[in-house]
Formats: sequence, C-alpha cells, structure tokens
Amino acid sequence: MAIDQTCDKYDYCKSLFKEEKIYKSLFENNHAVMLLINPETAAIVDANPAACSFYGYSRSELITKKITEINTLSQEEVFEEMSKAKLENKNHFTFPHRLANGELRYVEVYSGPIDINNKKLLYSIIFDISEKQEALNSLEESEKKFKQLFNNANDVIFFYELRDDCMPSGVIDVNDYAFEKLGYTKEELLLMLPRDTIDGENYRNITKMAKELCEKGDSTLEMIHMSKDGTTIPFETKSHLFMFNNKKVAISIARDISNRKKREHELRLQKSYFQELFKNSPEAIAILDNNDKIIDINKAFSDLFSYSIDEIRDAFINDIIVPNDHREEASDNTKKVTTGDVVRVESIRKNKEGRLIDVDILGYPIVHDGKQVGIYAIYRDITGEKLRERKIKNLAIRDSLTGLYNRSSFVDRLNLEIEKAKENRQNLAIMFIDVDGFKSINDNLGHVSGDKVLRIVSRRIKKCLSRDDIVGRVGGDEFIVLSSNIKDSHEIVRKTKKIMSRFEKPIYIKEYKFYITISIGIAFYPINGQHSEALIKNADVAMYRAKEYSGNRYEFYTSNLHEKIKEEFIIVNALRKAQERGEFSLYYQPIVDLQTDRIVGAEALIRWKHPKYGYIPPSKFIPIAESRGFIGTVGKWVLKEACLQNKKWQSLGFDPIFIAVNISVKQLEQEGFIDIVKETLKETELDPKYLELEITESISIENVKDRLSVLSKLRDLGVRLSIDDFGTGFSSLSQLNKLCISKLKIDRSFISDINIDSNNTVIVSTIIAIAKKLKLNVVAEGVETREQLDYLNMEKCDMVQGYFYSPPVPPDQFENLVRDCNER
Repeated sequence: MAIDQTCDKYDYCKSLFKEEKIYKSLFENNHAVMLLINPETAAIVDANPAACSFYGYSRSELITKKITEINTLSQEEVFEEMSKAKLENKNHFTFPHRLANGELRYVEVYSGPIDINNKKLLYSIIFDISEKQEALNSLEESEKKFKQLFNNANDVIFFYELRDDCMPSGVIDVNDYAFEKLGYTKEELLLMLPRDTIDGENYRNITKMAKELCEKGDSTLEMIHMSKDGTTIPFETKSHLFMFNNKKVAISIARDISNRKKREHELRLQKSYFQELFKNSPEAIAILDNNDKIIDINKAFSDLFSYSIDEIRDAFINDIIVPNDHREEASDNTKKVTTGDVVRVESIRKNKEGRLIDVDILGYPIVHDGKQVGIYAIYRDITGEKLRERKIKNLAIRDSLTGLYNRSSFVDRLNLEIEKAKENRQNLAIMFIDVDGFKSINDNLGHVSGDKVLRIVSRRIKKCLSRDDIVGRVGGDEFIVLSSNIKDSHEIVRKTKKIMSRFEKPIYIKEYKFYITISIGIAFYPINGQHSEALIKNADVAMYRAKEYSGNRYEFYTSNLHEKIKEEFIIVNALRKAQERGEFSLYYQPIVDLQTDRIVGAEALIRWKHPKYGYIPPSKFIPIAESRGFIGTVGKWVLKEACLQNKKWQSLGFDPIFIAVNISVKQLEQEGFIDIVKETLKETELDPKYLELEITESISIENVKDRLSVLSKLRDLGVRLSIDDFGTGFSSLSQLNKLCISKLKIDRSFISDINIDSNNTVIVSTIIAIAKKLKLNVVAEGVETREQLDYLNMEKCDMVQGYFYSPPVPPDQFENLVRDCNER
C-alpha cells in the first residue's frame, strides 16, 4: 500500500473514533474488524461483531483476552508497539494474529489513542492481508530461487543489452560462475563485451549469433573464449532474445564443452587406431553386415583364407569359407550375434583351395547409436594347437599333479566296470570326495602349497583302498573312488570311515601345521544309477549335501534326498519370521576360573523353538542362516540380547562377568559390522571390556589380511577377541600375534580324549604352553569329568567350560548358578 493511502486510511479511522456520537453505530455495524484496547494492560475492552467473526470468538470471550494472546509477537514487543500508537509515533502496523482455531493470519492494523468515558484507550482497525502477504512472500521466494539458480548455475550466464541489429552493446549482469570460469572480477565483466574475450578468428560467430537472434529469436553456436590468464575454453552458447522496457535484451548461457571436445578428439583417434589395428592385426578379421555379407577384410584374413577383398566383397561369408557339414552351426552363430550376443567358438573353416583350418572364432555385434549395424568376425588359426591337444588327449590318462586317473580315464574305467557288474550281477560303489575349505589354503598359503596338500590327500586316500579300487582326481580338490563287487553298504562305510580317519592327523606345509577335513558322497550301482554319468552326479549331490552340514562327514545318495532339501526349504521360510515372532532365546554356559573356582564369564548360545517343529538345533539352522543371508540379522539380535542380559546382571548386583558371543565369518564380512558392535554397546550401556567376540580358527586364517583391519578396530573399541575351537584349523604362531586376540579356546575334541589319546593329551599341554608364552589366556571347552579338570589344573589352564559345571541354561537358572558359586 502506498504511503499516502496508508495516511488517508489512518486519518479516516482516527476521525471515525473521535466522533463519539456516531461511534457506537459505526463500531457495531462496520464490516471492518475493530478493537478497543487498554494500552496499560493490553486487555481487549471491546470488539465489534466483525472482530468476533474474524477471530472466531464471541464478544464475551474476546473481552476476557489480552491482545498479547492474539498477537504472536512477544509480550515486550506488543507493549512497545502499543506505546508507539499511544504517543502517535506510529499508527500503521503489520502483525501475525492467531485466530481461535489456531490459524495464523497476517493483518494490517491502524491504531491510535482515544478517550472514551474518561478512559485512555487505543482503537485498532484491522484488515486481513494474508493473501497479499503470501503473494509477497511467494514473489520474494521466486526472486530468491531465481537468484540462487542464476548464481549457482554451472554454466556461464550473461545478460546483454542489444543494438537494433542484435549486436551486444553492453553487459547488464553476469552470474558468479562466469567470473570464476573466465578469471575476471564481476566489475571487469560488466564493463566488457563478447569481443573482449573472443579472438578475432572466432569473433565472426558473434555476428552470426546477432543475425540468428534477429531472424529467429534464438541462437546456438560454439565459441572459444579466452580467460584472463590466456587459457582458451570452448563453449556451446545458447542465446535467447526478449524485450525488456522496450529494449532488446539477450540472455546467453555458455556451457564448457572442453570434455566433449576432448572426447570427440579421442573418438577420432580411436577411429584412426581401429583402422590401423584392423589393417595390421595378426588376427584374420572380416566386417560383415547383419546378413553375413562381407563388407571388408584385413590382410591377415586374405593370408589365412587366400581371398582378396575384390574376390569376396558382397559375398556371404558362410558360402565362402564354411564347409558343408558346419553350415548349420555357422548359421546358428550368425543368428546369435545378430540378436546381440557375443559368440566364442572353436570350429573348422576352409580356405580358397579347400584346405580345412581349425579356427577360434569370435563374433560380436557392431553397434552404432544403440542400433546393431553389422558383425565383427575374428578368426585365429589354432590348427597347430588342436593337433597338439589331440596328441596329448590320446596319451594322457593320468592327472599330472597326483598321478591318479584323470576324469576322462576314470569315466572310461567306470563304464567298463559297469558292464562287468551288469554281466555278473554285482554292486558298485562310488565315493565322491571333496576337501573342505580348500580355497582358503590356496588363498592364504599359495597354489604351490595347495598342490602339496592335494598330493598328500591323494596319498592318504590311496593308502585306505584295496588293489581293486580305482581312484581318480576329477576336479581341483575333488577325488572319486570306485569300489567293485560291494557286498553291502557296511563295507563301504568301513572304507569311508577309514579314509576320514586318515585326516585326523595334521598336515605340515612350511611352518604351518593344520588339519583338514573331507566331505564324501556315496552312490551305489545299480540302485542309484545304471550309467556312469548318473552315478557320478548322484554321488556328487550326496557330497554337497555332506558339505552343507559344515563338511567332515559322509552322506549316502537316497531317493528321498529331496526330503532333506524340503526340510531346508521349511527352515529357510521359518527363519524369515522366527526373530519377529520371538522364537529365538539365548542360553548361557558358565566359564569358570580354575584358580578361584568362580564364574567369570558366560558363552551366549542361541536356541530356536518353533511353534510347530519344536526345538531346531543350531547345527541345523546356523549353516542355513549363513548360506542364505540371515546370519547378519540373527547375529545382530544375539549380540544385542547378550549385552542387554549382561548389563541386567550387573544392575542386579552380580559381580561383573564377560559375555562371549560367537561371530560368523559372514558377519565379519558384513559392511558396517564395526558400527553394529559400537551401536549395540552404546544402546545397552555395556562396558566393552565385558564383551568377548569368539571367532573360529578357520576364520582367522581365511583372507587374514582382509580380517586384520576389522579385528584391529574391534580391539580398539575395547572388545576382547578369542579364537574358538583352537587346534582344529591351521593357525601359525606369527598369525596369532597379528590377530589382536587375548584368549584361546581349546576344542572339546581334544579335551574329551585327555588321558585316553596320548597325542591329544600332548596337544592340550602344548596349546596351553604356547598360550602362556604368547601371554594369552586359555579356556578348555567340553570339560565333563573330574579327571579332565584335574589334568587342566595341573597344566595351569586358566578357565574351563563344560557340563562338569553346567550345560547351557536360561538366564534365571544361570543366575542361580552364579549365586551358588558365590556362596561357596
């Protein structure tokens, strides 16, 4: 509103209230919102009907309120503004007022002093200007957004004033990016014209731009500008003509196309490189259209097939170099490539004289602008290679690494034995053997050491077999045994157990001493297959089933193997809802300090009770959780639940103990695992020193370099780390020092044979001695007898865990164990 309009409105309002004779009628009947206010107390003395309607209060409600309850300014600010109105220092105000329904409205208030019944009051006439205010706010926001867009754009933007011929006559404005890009200050650019940054050779583009602006109103040109330091920059400049205040004005948006120009240059170079590569390549290359018609060939193609380009241009390549008995195969390959596939095959082609040539063929589509326009056909002469392969294939029946039969010769022998068994009505057995975790041996010890392991494995298998048994190496770490004239399944079980027992002894490679396990799948002829392919396949299926249960076991192939697969399917689906339904719980097994005979820790062990299937053992669902991607979620729940329980015990006044939680290799590989541990400790308020994470020895050796960073960060958090099942893997002493651990847990398999198996007894003593030297604590797992406990005491083992003290129990029973222990 203009100042003179504001003053007129104020004078009118003032005169209106001073005419006391007509005041009451006008006050009651006026459509304008009117209030009378006591400036000393801010109380609303009176309000007209329009005010009641506007604010949404009755008159009786309004006159019980103060203007400070309606005005959203602070009380101090309201009194300050009323003081100005009272002294007539200010008569026009803009406020946000709050209506009875809570809505905020912007209002324009005209206010001044008035005497009524000898009382000094303020009259206020109020006009709703919310829509006007919103429009102003919207305009200001639009201007702000435009300014931000203008100045934050990643393009150079100029506003030019133009002459009648559309040539620039002056700069109106430039954005921030312009002077950043060109190196000038804004003040310098406002005094410059395009010719000042464009050299003479390119200046003709300015004239062209002016002509296009006059004719079409738009122009798009490439221009080279020179920055203040002399650097030249190519721009694509788009200009648009418009009228402003009856003057021609142009906006020019210039985008740096240096990268595009560089790519165009690179494409030209690539084209040149390709032409040279095509012409001089040692591989025979033909360029074809999508119908296999020859467009061009290189010199190597001419040399290989004895044709010149003039002889075969526009001919179909399959008619020229493909023998009759390979036409169908060649046609199929062409169809694949024309549908976008890349084809790599070995086949036979013929030259001009009809000589057959073994070739390796690579065919792939030529694509331009997203559309296939032709085919590259590349031929490599492998006639000599194939001849050598055929000689080697005819001679080789043995695996070069182990001296066992290779797959091909083993299958040949198996086929012969099947024919004999069929004729004599005998049974055969196939044992498919795989080394568990062999990849980690190659990854960590190298392929040379891996090969040594495979030779040791082959020797151990052979020592367990009879003279009539046939053994072969059919894959990297896969072996297969054929036993003929089997009387019953017990015979093959004895042989299988004999083989597996051989691997209870450690393997020594370099400074490493470790144990490996094998998984064996067994299939019988004729009940599990009457052909070699079926027998091997079914034995392989059974082997993989054994491996799914963490290996180190054997499985028979059975016709109901699909029942096991069905069981796994049921477990997978049940796992999806188990945590949500609260089916998981944690049991705790005490860890006892041998010196004090007190409980100093507990291992948290997950239990799963399904409403339909009852308790499902961890040995059954944990491997599935790991292989199907559930272990991260389950492990996170176990970690938090265990920490919460330990904190609860501390809150109940129990002496602080550590809680041990098993960690899967999948969790260590999980992105953000460190953050999960950190957040869990923060949420549960558990001191990190009371949390111990147990990793298996196999985890510690696999990809040890990748694990060190994670383990180091866990240690830096204050969390303790221990190696579980120690003695069953293959850790070196040097690696133990690197793994940031503070404790070893001796595997229960060694403890159970103390004073029974002298080797295991020595191993336990050795592990304890090594740990002492490395300043590591030792926990013996699986302690069940007084004799075992006495031996461990004698060897000065630090801690023990096992059924001698207690099986894993629920939290309340564990609390009773701690109380009983503390009272002793």
